[in-house]
Amino acid sequence: MTIAQVRVLTSDLPMYERSVATGDGATLEYQVEQYPVLTDTAKVYIDGTLQDPATDYDLDTEVGLVTFATAPAAAGAIVVTYRHAILSDDQINTLLGLESDVRLAAALALDTIASNEALVQKKIRLLDIQTDGPAVALALRAHATALREQVASGVEDGAGFDIAEWVFEPFGRRERIYKQFERGVL
Repeated sequence: MTIAQVRVLTSDLPMYERSVATGDGATLEYQVEQYPVLTDTAKVYIDGTLQDPATDYDLDTEVGLVTFATAPAAAGAIVVTYRHAILSDDQINTLLGLESDVRLAAALALDTIASNEALVQKKIRLLDIQTDGPAVALALRAHATALREQVASGVEDGAGFDIAEWVFEPFGRRERIYKQFERGVL
């Protein structure tokens, strides 16, 4: 079971982000815009120079806080590039540890995201803009229920999917036949 499988089942796919700030010569801490930051995805630059995470800064991935060893110079351009998702890798690993099937772990992840959505977004209408956190939470919980039902009904993980190979040239046809032979299809 992998983190990537849970991310695909929950549609919690990592997004690339770029946070920009300006140093003032005194401030050591800078907050990135989106978090949690996925492990080992952050790169921190000051005035275009890549900083070393071992010596130049520390990043709290859960809350997205960059703490520099030395304050960036006044007017120094701070750029942090990273990937983020709704759930951190550690959170997904915890869910994987709680469940025996990746779909059940994904269902727990969806329930977690749904609770968050209902609490944070609520149902708000302001001028022409509206959010409906409870409706989103309901859809997420329905997806979680469908995953649980797959496991309960004995549907194999990945059942119903097969590889479709396209052949456009004679060499490709020979290779396809050879691969089918190796898989025991022929």
